[in-house]
Amino acid sequence: MNWEKGNFEVMTREGPMQIEGLVNPPFAVRRENPSRNWSISHLPTGLKLPFLFLDVAGATEIADRLRPISNSWDDPTISLDEEMWKNQIKRIMEIMENASTPWWWCDGESAGPQTAMNGY
Repeated sequence: MNWEKGNFEVMTREGPMQIEGLVNPPFAVRRENPSRNWSISHLPTGLKLPFLFLDVAGATEIADRLRPISNSWDDPTISLDEEMWKNQIKRIMEIMENASTPWWWCDGESAGPQTAMNGY
């Protein structure tokens, strides 16, 4: 997958904000401040995924692995019921459990001290 430097919009508590990072639709990755860890945003919704990564390779790897299941996240013709959303979350967590790079949960502002579910 080709990741290119570019600007993208994310949603914040204060509203939309333009960010610089690496873009490969439907995802973008960026370096967070002040933690300097990397995060993934879903471009069509502008929402950041609740994970942080030590390096850009880890963030882009996970974004590339999420790409096949993300087509229903922003498609207005697809209506996901509660069971379908639970299945999507389960698939995301399976991808995260098999990540080859350490990651942390984040609350939108900071990373916690948790290590990856895969034993890192």
